[in-house]
Amino acid sequence: MRCDDVRTILEEVRGPEAPESVRAHLASCADCAEWWRTWRLVSAGFRALAQDWVPEPSWGFPQRVLRRIQKAAGQSKTAADFLERAGRRVVWATLGVTLAVLLALVVPPSGPVRAASEPDNLVVATASTQNYSVIDVDNADISTPPVQPAVEGIKK
Repeated sequence: MRCDDVRTILEEVRGPEAPESVRAHLASCADCAEWWRTWRLVSAGFRALAQDWVPEPSWGFPQRVLRRIQKAAGQSKTAADFLERAGRRVVWATLGVTLAVLLALVVPPSGPVRAASEPDNLVVATASTQNYSVIDVDNADISTPPVQPAVEGIKK
């Protein structure tokens, strides 16, 4: 037999009228034997408690109970309001985080919001001792120096 089945049978029987298979299981299983011993002690304690004398309630007992119930109902309303406010804050915080993640995914990696991946002032130049030209970023030939325009009308 399985331990759960044995314990269910022992709870229903509540006495030494347990079947032979259950008694054999208790003899072979130390866990179930310990559980049965604890179960009998707890049951005996509840039976003794049921036989104990119950005192009469004092004057005003029902009114005190009703006041405590009303006070507890007022406190639970306060707790419910707190939980509602906290829940709203969690919803708003989650919405903000979600929007931030979506913006991070949607905004392109370069543009007016983010910096370019390469600096704009980078000059790529090729130079050689041969007859190759030197070209800058704007594809302008800079291998020969620019000609200065002559200024007329200046005399010394």
